[in-house]
Amino acid sequence: MTHSSSRCRLRPSSLYFPRRVDIMGTLRRLARETGQAILLSIHDLDLALRSADTIWLLAPGGGFHIGVPEDLILNGAFQAALTKPLRVGIEDRHQL
Repeated sequence: MTHSSSRCRLRPSSLYFPRRVDIMGTLRRLARETGQAILLSIHDLDLALRSADTIWLLAPGGGFHIGVPEDLILNGAFQAALTKPLRVGIEDRHQL
C-alpha cells in the first residue's frame, strides 16, 4: 500500500460562506472516495458543526473533548469551551 501526502494552503476563512460549504463538501467526498482522513483546523464553528464527522475541541485548562458534533453539544463541551476563558502562558506555548 502506498501513501500519498499533499498539502493545501487554502484559507477557507477568506472565502464567502457558500464557497466554504462547497469546499467542505468536496473534502468530504474526497475522504469518502479515497478512504483517507482529512485533518482540518477551522475556527468557523457553524461550518465545523455542519461538516465534521469528529471534532477535537480544545478544552479550558488543557486537553481536548473529542467526539461527534451532536454529542459535544449535548454533553456541554461546547458550552464549557465557549464560556470559560482559555489561558495559555508563554511556557505552555512551547509545549503545544
